[in-house]
Amino acid sequence: MFYISDNIKYGWNNTMKHLYLLAFALLFALSLSAQTGLFDISYDDSYEYELEALENWEYPFYLDYKEDHEARFIPWDNDYVDSILLVLGSDNSAVVGWIITYNPQEEEDIMDLVFEWAEYYHEDEWIYLDEEECYFWDLGNSRSLSLGYDESGYLVATYYDADFDEFFPE
Repeated sequence: MFYISDNIKYGWNNTMKHLYLLAFALLFALSLSAQTGLFDISYDDSYEYELEALENWEYPFYLDYKEDHEARFIPWDNDYVDSILLVLGSDNSAVVGWIITYNPQEEEDIMDLVFEWAEYYHEDEWIYLDEEECYFWDLGNSRSLSLGYDESGYLVATYYDADFDEFFPE
C-alpha cells in the first residue's frame, strides 16, 4: 500500500542525492579552476592545444623554439610580455608548468598588473616569502605559482609542479 509519508521519504532521498551530486560537481569545478593560470594556460594541457591557443591569443605569440622539455613563445606585439616558456613532461606532450617573463615598464607597475590577475585566477590566498622575495600561491597537488623579480629586473611568474622538478630550468 502506498502512503503519503513514503512518497515524501523517497522524494527527500532523491532530492538529497541530487544535492550531493551538485555539491560534488561544484567542488570538482573549483578544484580544477586552481589548475588554470595566467594566459589561460593549464596544467596537463597538451602541447598542441597550448600552441594553438597562444598563436590565436588576442595578442598572438609565435614559437621561438622547442627542445628538451621546453617550448618558448615570443609575443608578436605585446609590450608587457617578454616570453612564455612552457615546461613539458617526459614525452614532451603535456604541460607540467610554465614561466612567464614580463618586460619592465616605465610608466606602469607591472607587478601590480600581474599580481591583480594572479589574484583573479587564484584568489587572495598567497603568502610573501621574504627569503625568496616573491609572492607564493600553493595551488595544491604539488603545484604552485611564484611571482617575483629575477636578477635582471624582469618580473617572472613561475607555475611549478614539484613532481616534475627535473624538467624545469635551473
